[in-house]
Amino acid sequence: PEFYGGSSNTALSDNSETAKAMAANGISPNDVARYLKGMPTYWGAQPFTSGPAYVGAFICFLFVFGMFVVKDRMRWWLLAVSILAILLAWGKNLMWFSTLFFDYFPQYNKFRTVAMILVLVQMAWPLLGLMALQKVFNKELDKAEFKKALMNSLYIVGGLCAAVALLGPMFFDFTNPMDEKQLPKWLIDAIVSDRKSLMRMDALRSLFFVAAGAGTLWMYYNDKLKRNTATAAIVLVVFVDLFFVGKRYLSSDDFISQSDYNQYFQQTPADQEILKDSHLDYRVMNVAGNTYQDASTSYWHKSVGGYHAAKLRRYQELIENQLGKGNRDVINMLNTRWFITKAQQQNAQPM
Repeated sequence: PEFYGGSSNTALSDNSETAKAMAANGISPNDVARYLKGMPTYWGAQPFTSGPAYVGAFICFLFVFGMFVVKDRMRWWLLAVSILAILLAWGKNLMWFSTLFFDYFPQYNKFRTVAMILVLVQMAWPLLGLMALQKVFNKELDKAEFKKALMNSLYIVGGLCAAVALLGPMFFDFTNPMDEKQLPKWLIDAIVSDRKSLMRMDALRSLFFVAAGAGTLWMYYNDKLKRNTATAAIVLVVFVDLFFVGKRYLSSDDFISQSDYNQYFQQTPADQEILKDSHLDYRVMNVAGNTYQDASTSYWHKSVGGYHAAKLRRYQELIENQLGKGNRDVINMLNTRWFITKAQQQNAQPM
């Protein structure tokens, strides 16, 4: 999962090379701890990322294993869908292919980002893996066929993990084009060392989960484990893998108490004044800030503005061509009664 360094803002440990370099260059411990919460460890081609689309190391193994043992033609369309999705997810890195779909395939240009298509991989790989598991647990394969498929899959997936762990750092420079623009040379060197470590350690981690899952299947097929025990072991392998990768991007630091949450939505004097209006058929236009990027107004009022990641084209055109140009007739058409304004050095005022 951290082949390319994870996300654009990755938390590093106190024992990282980055932490040591900061301490050696006179940065205070408090500042070091603060900086380590979000370091630019990602060094891939995307301008920024919140992390990888990760399906799990053992799921990858099961997909390859399924290609060997699932004989019906479903495996081929699942493979084809996976290849298509991965190629489309490359975006500008395979621009001629993306352009073909943007220009000639209906609705494809409505997606917010090309990487969304990887959801097809996240569906296809577990599906084929489960079909393979079904054949294993029903013992539909003779032992020679099972052994050959298992070992071939282990050589491919486990071998790739081992190769990345041992040789990966030799074949990449681990630099990001933005590094030299934002960071001093001594810090870049330290971050590069941590990027190498992230790749190596995650490759070894993936190898462990692949070996644990493959070993469980081997023991079950050779009557060393009962079916329920083997099932529980596989569930545990997949869960632990996904859970701890997930915690890298959604941890306890991303949650706040209910009281802190409620503070974000305290009524302002402007809100209180507007809410005295007992009618329910009016809208509020907040021009005290960025009308079409601030969603807080919608917590208490029916808002003319607000924010949503997926824009409604008709309304976006209305914003660009009428509301953004101050067309009072269109503002009136939307049943706007109240405005929230803000003069210099004053709090937001209702009008």
